[in-house]
Amino acid sequence: MNEIDVNQELKIIENALRDIISFALNVKYGQDWIGNLKISQEKVDKWKEKMMEETKRYRGTLIDNRLIYYSEFPDLCNIISKHWDDVFKDVFIEKKQIDVLLDIISSYRISIAHNRELKEHQKFFLIGASGIIRHMITEYKADRDNEDSYYPKFQNFFINDLDVFDIKDSIKLHNKKYHVGDDIEVVINVSCPPDIKVMYAISVTNEIFHTFSDKDFSESNRMNYKLKKSDIPSTKVFIAIKSNQDYHRYKTIDSAEDYYIHVLPNK
Repeated sequence: MNEIDVNQELKIIENALRDIISFALNVKYGQDWIGNLKISQEKVDKWKEKMMEETKRYRGTLIDNRLIYYSEFPDLCNIISKHWDDVFKDVFIEKKQIDVLLDIISSYRISIAHNRELKEHQKFFLIGASGIIRHMITEYKADRDNEDSYYPKFQNFFINDLDVFDIKDSIKLHNKKYHVGDDIEVVINVSCPPDIKVMYAISVTNEIFHTFSDKDFSESNRMNYKLKKSDIPSTKVFIAIKSNQDYHRYKTIDSAEDYYIHVLPNK
């Protein structure tokens, strides 16, 4: 039987707790869930200080930008306890059970921190406790998870003053006749999971299909365009978004849309 790596197992369970705290509180409160935490601002500020220290220490290296990942194990237990009634009773069901499991894991952490070797039965209990907690987390997420927990999505898409995601505005856009020389402003708004950065790509072209490359994406969510003769009789506005994650909803991007604009010549 392979030797049990207790340090690795503790890391696994701590990160599992961080992930479910982030996930469940985001479900309850939305992207700004950290502002709804029932803990002191002083504690949150300490996490921010640790993240800044990591940024300076590993300058030029990609570090984790999720604030909860700079919390300590007691912080995680405290968050679960304080948010039990509004959030975590749906995750862990029995408070007495999760309290006992977390208390024992906490005591094992202290022993290891003081260089005290765990006995074999304690190591197996740690594996079992970790497995029970992670199983409950898996079942909770399986019931509630969806793609929008991982990828950005369009919230609004404005062509001038029309939000074309609104059916009434979309009909208005279809009926409008713009002219050569008219200014078109395109603005994209998105909703996305916390702690990710979104990049935008916008193009106005009379191509039937348009493929964006990496160089087309930027941090700007708007573009101004003056209609040209080549846009007659119609042109298309293509937009796309993608996150800075190493996975995307559709291969290399997270979402894309396109809309026609009818263009007439100037009189």
